[in-house]
Amino acid sequence: CSDALDRHPVKLSTLNQRNPSHHEKLWAKYHALYVGADAFRHCVGDFLPKNPMEEAENFRMRCESAQYTNYVGPIIDFFAAKVMGAPVDAKPADDADEPPFYAEWREDVDGAGTNLVDFFRSRFVAACVKGRAWWRFSLPDPGEIPPANMAEFEARGLGRVLIDPIDRSQILDWQEDDRGELEWAIVHRVERPRRSPDEVRGLIVETWEVYDRENVTTYAVPYTEDKPPRPEDDLQPTARRPHGFSRVPLCGMGFEGTKAAHVKVGLRHIALSASEIRGLWPMGRLADIQVAHFRQEAGLEWSIARTCYAMPVFNLQDAQKPPVMGAGYYIMLGMNEKADWLAAPTAHLAMAAQRVAERRDEIYRVANQLAQGVDNNAAAIGRSGESKLADAESTEVILVIFGAFVREAIEKTFDLISEARAEADM
Repeated sequence: CSDALDRHPVKLSTLNQRNPSHHEKLWAKYHALYVGADAFRHCVGDFLPKNPMEEAENFRMRCESAQYTNYVGPIIDFFAAKVMGAPVDAKPADDADEPPFYAEWREDVDGAGTNLVDFFRSRFVAACVKGRAWWRFSLPDPGEIPPANMAEFEARGLGRVLIDPIDRSQILDWQEDDRGELEWAIVHRVERPRRSPDEVRGLIVETWEVYDRENVTTYAVPYTEDKPPRPEDDLQPTARRPHGFSRVPLCGMGFEGTKAAHVKVGLRHIALSASEIRGLWPMGRLADIQVAHFRQEAGLEWSIARTCYAMPVFNLQDAQKPPVMGAGYYIMLGMNEKADWLAAPTAHLAMAAQRVAERRDEIYRVANQLAQGVDNNAAAIGRSGESKLADAESTEVILVIFGAFVREAIEKTFDLISEARAEADM
């Protein structure tokens, strides 16, 4: 399936093709909504549209003064903390003793000290934000001399499988078979290396790794901003090697790209279609409401800031001699003169404040009702369905379903590692 990508050379435009399901700009917005802070501030203009006929300076001031109250981030973090709040208890399917390798591997799955729970908590958060999370498997290079026996295999660390996260936007294109297994995938990254303090960080290096079921082929092109490569340029592979796995060494988890699932909730099994699974995507459900809340709140704050100061109005016979006014001063007016205060109407501010509160409540209501798309969820967990327990039931159901997604992803990860280590043959 990857023959077209293995031909040498390959045009840059071919490597850069995007899958129809690749929505990088949308995922970047969802990431900003989740992170908030500088990530949101950097693209605040994408969430706060410019009004018709609005002057550029006024729009700039509105963007600078707008404050983002982040609700979706803590909601997703709550789900992640509940789903991955305990150590992972993984055992071989046949109840055999677990190989010693896994006890050490659980404490450092990526070679950087990340334990298994923390790794999959971050992957679950990524799936909640961008709809799907990915991670990649890698094995040490065995070199030209294969190990003579299993003892040498372990001593040389050749079975030390590492997994590292991949952002969804980095996977440009992929193809799956009828069972949903990857046939090939293209992973892209952009770096701006500066190898010494004497250099200028002006070099850009783009790398494409083309994975199939046997090999990984790497293409790379360095360039500067003033001389970018052209789409019609031909790229030669910089490396090609077997990756050591029996399938494409990428694994995904999430609410998009999953065809169907069967989840055990209490004593019952719930079958979820692809559309139902997508309906459980937290950011997919909450993003529009969060943006609406931000716009409503920003509009309210801007209106208050522009109209909250009442202005003195003087009706004078001689406008050339205005009265002196200030703290500690008195005002002297003539017989036919008068002073008054002019303030903007406030009825619309009360209505806007009420709408902001309603938007906030709507965010939490939707978060609590995510599981309502699952049929008979109250019966599934053996509850009475009383109204006072509705929110708790919904949350419990959704956490069980989320936990099943993570459990399945961890099982796939262990299966792929076991295959790469040839443990079935031990």
